[in-house]
Amino acid sequence: MARTGFCDSKPLLDLHKKADDRRVPLRTRANACGPVDRRHPAETDESRMAPAKTETESSRWERRLSAQTSESIILGFHVDSKASSAETVADECVEKSVLLYPHGLQGLHSLQALVPSLLRHEVELALEKLDLIWDRTYAWDMFLDMMRTQTQNSLPNADLPRQFTDATRGILVDWMVQVHELLHFQEDTLYLAVHLLNHSLRQLKVTTANLQLLGMVCIFIAAKKEESLLPQVSDLCSLMDHAYTKHQLMRMERRLLCALKFDLSHCPPLHFLLLFASVGRCSAMMVWTARYLLELALLEAQCVVFLPVQLAGATLCLARHVLQESPTPEGEAAWCLISSIHVGSETTILRIMQILATAASRVQTHENSATFIKFSSPERMSVSRHPGLRNPAGLLGLCSSQAPLKGTKLHLHTKMNYCGLLTAQKNPVPLQSVEVELQVKDHVATVISTLNYQNKEDKPVEAVFVFPLPGDAAVCHFSAKIGQTHIVAELKEKQQAREEYDDALSSGQQAFLLEESEQSPDIFSLTVGSLPPGESASIRLEYVIELTVEADEALRFSLPAVLNPRYQPQGSEAPGLPVNSVPASEVPYSLSFSARVSSPRPVSKVESSCSLEPLQFLNSDHTEAAVKLAAGHKFDRDVELLIYYKDAHQPSAVVEAGQDSAEPGTLMGDPVVMLSLYPEFPVSVMSSRASCGEFVFLLDRSQSMGSLIRNNNNWHETRISSARDTLLFLLKSLPMGCYFNIYSFGSRYESIFPMSVEYSEESMEEALKKVEMMEDDLGGTEILQPLKQIYSQPFILNQPRQLFVFTDGEVGNTKEVLDLVRKNAASHRCFSFGIGEGASSALINGLAQEGRGHAEFITGSDRMQAKVMQSLKFALQPVVKDISVTWDLPEGVSATVLSPPITTIFQGQRSLLYAQVCGKILVCRGGGLQFLYLTRLLSLLNVRASEPEPPRRDPLLQLVSLQKASGCWMLDAALASVLGKTNEEVEESKPAEVSSEVWATILALTWLHGFKMDAKDEWELLAVKAASRVQAQNAPCLKDCVDAANALLGCRVQKEALGL
Repeated sequence: MARTGFCDSKPLLDLHKKADDRRVPLRTRANACGPVDRRHPAETDESRMAPAKTETESSRWERRLSAQTSESIILGFHVDSKASSAETVADECVEKSVLLYPHGLQGLHSLQALVPSLLRHEVELALEKLDLIWDRTYAWDMFLDMMRTQTQNSLPNADLPRQFTDATRGILVDWMVQVHELLHFQEDTLYLAVHLLNHSLRQLKVTTANLQLLGMVCIFIAAKKEESLLPQVSDLCSLMDHAYTKHQLMRMERRLLCALKFDLSHCPPLHFLLLFASVGRCSAMMVWTARYLLELALLEAQCVVFLPVQLAGATLCLARHVLQESPTPEGEAAWCLISSIHVGSETTILRIMQILATAASRVQTHENSATFIKFSSPERMSVSRHPGLRNPAGLLGLCSSQAPLKGTKLHLHTKMNYCGLLTAQKNPVPLQSVEVELQVKDHVATVISTLNYQNKEDKPVEAVFVFPLPGDAAVCHFSAKIGQTHIVAELKEKQQAREEYDDALSSGQQAFLLEESEQSPDIFSLTVGSLPPGESASIRLEYVIELTVEADEALRFSLPAVLNPRYQPQGSEAPGLPVNSVPASEVPYSLSFSARVSSPRPVSKVESSCSLEPLQFLNSDHTEAAVKLAAGHKFDRDVELLIYYKDAHQPSAVVEAGQDSAEPGTLMGDPVVMLSLYPEFPVSVMSSRASCGEFVFLLDRSQSMGSLIRNNNNWHETRISSARDTLLFLLKSLPMGCYFNIYSFGSRYESIFPMSVEYSEESMEEALKKVEMMEDDLGGTEILQPLKQIYSQPFILNQPRQLFVFTDGEVGNTKEVLDLVRKNAASHRCFSFGIGEGASSALINGLAQEGRGHAEFITGSDRMQAKVMQSLKFALQPVVKDISVTWDLPEGVSATVLSPPITTIFQGQRSLLYAQVCGKILVCRGGGLQFLYLTRLLSLLNVRASEPEPPRRDPLLQLVSLQKASGCWMLDAALASVLGKTNEEVEESKPAEVSSEVWATILALTWLHGFKMDAKDEWELLAVKAASRVQAQNAPCLKDCVDAANALLGCRVQKEALGL
């Protein structure tokens, strides 16, 4: 077979001469460990092209591809009547492996003594068995090169040129599958052809009329690289019904090769799949199922962003789910060995599984069914017709409370599951003690922690330290002492560090690699080597973090779970059970926690969720204090500190001296100052609100918005559905008298109204109906054109424009987008929301910074509604502008600001500014600074009525949908149903002197305050509207009405709490 670019060790064979006998197709070699090949055993590569010498052109290509539904088009090969056996890959391999459950090793944990040397041996054996290498001596190096160079096979996004859609691409790839089968090409040829197509669509300007020609050229070029014999160009034109000439085909070939710069290197995911299947002892049925799913991935445009190793790992996991095979101890051990290969985050793997499960369930009724028909043949064990592939929701367990990847073992680091010192199989090494020292300087904390472990097994274990940190934390020191080995981490460029790590391993040396996870930036991991039996390990970790500001002006610090592990005695591990409180003497590890707080302002108090020793002040002005965790910590809750300062809203500055060993004039050699800005607006400013504002919502409707998001640890809601619910809250909370419009975008963009309209009952109702119909069906992520359209709209007098952007992706023209926002910054504010782990921080933060707004990232279990409603509050607040910082420094000393310029500050929001101080500083001299800003007002007014929305499953969403635009609720059966009462009960409990509207509104407000305080950030603004509406009615006896509502609903809400 022709080698791919990363393992070329011999020149390509002459494509027009007799095939070399040693050059057996990859598919044939792969099938040696699975079902028989589709051709008759007596058929050879030479003989399969022989009929071309005697048949006429018309008879040779008798089965035309225009007959899309004809099964004979796909199944043009010999059908073997003998059923292929489902023996495992391991059983059919000639060379026996050392992983055949060696005697003397007990259970899966026995692999700890074999990794990583066993993995290397198995990979070498599998590569040689599949004939992917010429010399086994270099097998491991080639595997490392495959892992390193595979990134060139994926694309940064799934965007297509404007004239094409994902459906168009799917039709073309389906046709290419049929051509590939008709010509009896190797599997590698198909994967390379689709790879060339994906890249050419983004680098060539091709019209829709020439799309079929481009697909055929991709097949032709791929065949030249992978095949021994080729069809004539005239035959290819015949397959296209002579819609194109030979000259056109050759010219397109030249264009494509020039556009690609003759780079045809490709690492197909099929290589990784067959490698994993061989190492993992997967059955033939599982291999064929995974190959079927992997070929379905070629048709899905969303899959072009994933790495080949991720696609291979996800298809094997999904195939295992489908078949539900009970593995033998040897098979389970082999599967665990695969897990030592890092294939991606749990979110990435689950996303691929979701895409492919959905594709497999719909392909039977879809017009693009070439792959389904191809894999429905007995030669491929009819895997495409397996009943387990018909229901994607049931397949992935999306409607159950089970973990989405239960039963599969991948090398996945998740924030909630595996952390601390782990074995290669993610089993925790026993923890002995944790020592944490917290140093708080004004608004920044340094966390110094030491974790001590001991291997209590009777055999050595390969240890990996995994620790989750807050997203804005920065690791500044890491060291580990394993037995007599002391490891101190050094900071190097990522690629350089990986190359040195690989070189050390290849030369037989011990090496360790600490790196940030690319899929989840708040997960760090380090392989720390082998821990002998009975040996101890000490891990020291230091990181810095900016403390968050709570609503009551407290600074909040929370100890990460890796530094405060929960303890659960045996028998209390069932899901949903609370963690038992146990005596400290029974906990097998100890925690020592101390905190030292220093600030230019006095420390008022320190509170905690755990018992603390009395606060000790270290000086007379109370600017320094110390506190410790009290003895007997039960490990049944998070350790949180709330630090309160006096005069919290006064600007303050903290200076950190430079390092004596560093050269003056450098960042590490010069002092650095941190300026804390936490302004408080006057009460008169905050209470004065008037109705104004044009609110424009820009929603991403690209295909990636169909990804599932985790809600309460369950995967059952998509990003687009959560965005629709969020728009419901936003529209219900807008002030009367404002203007609004909703844009959505993908490869193209749409708007609900031609231009912004006044907020009223009719406009809100029309917008909600259209929002309910929005799906992830607009293709790629092209945000520039809708932004240009929004900025081109005329301004509305006395209505400041507020732009809300929701997206989950990354765009290739970020700089151009940000330049456009900056150009229009004087006329609007931009609030941006990044949805999911894949959202571009450069785009999201840049939009908010250039648009003088606020950025939020919605990941993990975050509720989108709460964060978006907080930004809406910011949009309705006074705007801080003309921010200036004046430095008063000694002569010869200057300050260079390191932070991006601060363009906006909102009420309750803290901003930190960092600067490098240059020049010679005398200890006896001091300095100062002045912070100035101006404000202007945006505001809120009462509103009028609207028709109720259809009820939703979530009671809160259903109640919000029933609210009128004026803020009130109507007394009807729908409201009674949300409250859990009958219509008669609600009517009978109504005080005689109040109207039905007032009674219904007070019931709704009481229910919100009584049962939904945990989601107050989401409904607070609409509750203000409702209270204002009730007060405008001048209803009598409101206290009696509230008491009656409490009696009916079983609440204890005070009248004042409702804002009445």
